[in-house]
Amino acid sequence: MSIMDLDFKGDLGAMSMAFHKNKDRIRLPSAPSWLDSGDDLGKLYTEFPVLMKWGEVYYACLVQANRTLFNKPTSRSVSASAAEVVFNHKRPKTAISDPLIMKSFAHYLFECREKKPDENPEWIREAAAVAAGEVDRSRVIIKADDGDDFSMNLTMQSVLVFREHLPKKVLKSSIIPVIAAPMKCFSIMVLPCKYWPKGFLKYWNKL
Repeated sequence: MSIMDLDFKGDLGAMSMAFHKNKDRIRLPSAPSWLDSGDDLGKLYTEFPVLMKWGEVYYACLVQANRTLFNKPTSRSVSASAAEVVFNHKRPKTAISDPLIMKSFAHYLFECREKKPDENPEWIREAAAVAAGEVDRSRVIIKADDGDDFSMNLTMQSVLVFREHLPKKVLKSSIIPVIAAPMKCFSIMVLPCKYWPKGFLKYWNKL
């Protein structure tokens, strides 16, 4: 099964329906021991009720993540780690193509973080700098220049990824469904995998 076999539009609708039907059952795991009180990722614990009330399911694409998430968990593995993702905060009607476009963009952004600021287009410099900083939790709104290949408005954001929300507790795919309420709160979270449709799970588990 390849990425081209996925029914992005249908799967997003199924995940949205599952979230709204079951959001009262979703529980937030305990905070990992490394999470400091001043870390903005911790806002998830105060904003969780708002996120559940106003949140919607979006496709997000991984820019970078703590590499331990890509390894099978062991007794010493932490329960959660940080990652940076991009997602389309305006969700245009062409949502079916968004994940593939964002996947390409996320790869481009990852490459930009390795360059000197003046080597990158001006419109992406802030996002590249935040990604390069790794512990900078700033939310960045990205709007490409009119003449650029990437014409979507995107949000780049840090997210606390809990292993228990991932199939087999491992991060495999760069396309991840997240719950977000951009107009209501700062925090986002991965939609627990128990609410992912079978086709999306099958693709993920074959990677």
